[in-house]
Amino acid sequence: MNPLTTDNYWQSLAEKSGIEPSPDLLRYMRWRETPVYIRQPKTQAELSKEMRVSESTLETWFLFLFQRAMDEWLWGP
Repeated sequence: MNPLTTDNYWQSLAEKSGIEPSPDLLRYMRWRETPVYIRQPKTQAELSKEMRVSESTLETWFLFLFQRAMDEWLWGP
């Protein structure tokens, strides 16, 4: 997927999940889908500090969106 399509996908899932699709959320999801060996910054802790968002917030975003993606994959939109 190209980044624009990926951003649209995550933004749509965020809205359906009741999460504000902020630029930080989209940046985090792009970071998550980047292969580990080329991620910058390398760790979630470093990214969290750089973004000034707690790691627990990042995890919450991921869990909500991942669950929504799985629900749509299994049951449809």
